[in-house]
Amino acid sequence: MSIISQLQQLTNSGRLHHWQPSIASIGCIRHVYVSTTVQTFLADIHNPNEALAATIGRTRAKLDVFCGGKTVVFSLNPFGKSPATLVSRNKPVRRGIVELRPTAYNPDVRLFGGFAATDVLVLLTWAYKTGIVYKSEVAACHIAWKAMFGNASPIVGETHAEYISSNVIAG
Repeated sequence: MSIISQLQQLTNSGRLHHWQPSIASIGCIRHVYVSTTVQTFLADIHNPNEALAATIGRTRAKLDVFCGGKTVVFSLNPFGKSPATLVSRNKPVRRGIVELRPTAYNPDVRLFGGFAATDVLVLLTWAYKTGIVYKSEVAACHIAWKAMFGNASPIVGETHAEYISSNVIAG
């Protein structure tokens, strides 16, 4: 079974949710699927902690930018990223785990997942940036990926175009 067929099956079963931009007119040029864990985090927009609610709102906006096909900064290098980098690979690169980096918010968060195909991002876990242990977060996401997709690995490309087809800047 192809990974795209698996995505459809996981979406139909409720284990994954296809992200829809907050503004319907944005449309989806790229596709994002989120786990129930990430969906629950993103749905908590009315959290009584105003700073967290603002971070959630801004994270949703970054997802909308990604889905809408707007220009994003993507780093193939897990280290030395530009502050503007929205998506970055993580070490060890061979696992295919990437992070979505909605930065400059307090609190900062990171969403972890992988590309199932070009322009198809699957986000499975999230964590607060403060005190983050990347090795643990990447391992947890890798385990979540295997639980969802079995032996089908996320993309591990050598070029930006293998992950995102257009409107991407190296970061």
